Amino acid sequence: MSAAALELSGVEQFTSAPEEVFRVVTDVERMPALIADLQSYEKVDDRQLKCVVRPGFSFIRGKLNLVIQLEEINPPESALMRIAAKGIGMEIDVESRFRISGNDSGTQVAWSAQITRLKGLVAAVSPALISAAAGVVLQTSWAALREQLGESP
Repeated sequence: MSAAALELSGVEQFTSAPEEVFRVVTDVERMPALIADLQSYEKVDDRQLKCVVRPGFSFIRGKLNLVIQLEEINPPESALMRIAAKGIGMEIDVESRFRISGNDSGTQVAWSAQITRLKGLVAAVSPALISAAAGVVLQTSWAALREQLGESP
């Protein structure tokens, strides 16, 4: 499978102000609360977080070590996040971008995530299965962000 063939995107709506949404999604101290299946984490600096997750997907066994790096931060409008995941017999790299804009209802977050590399056993997994698993993780993360912002689901 070509890693570039797997891209996810969407739009999420929040009632909070754009500045607050941006602050939460780019604050490495608050970021752990948004990560599904988190086991442990370590703040490296203001732009990097290392963590261990234990995803509950049949095609990923054991723990994944993640390095989350924030780049191209343009408050309160956009940022680029690179995620490198390594586990037993696999590596996954993801590049995620988001754009934040205010509207009459609060804040809109337009996001995209592209898998830039799949290596090892996970490369043989069907794109549909990876996409479905990513969708579950994303739903959990968006719900956690709403909770962090004090918003209703």
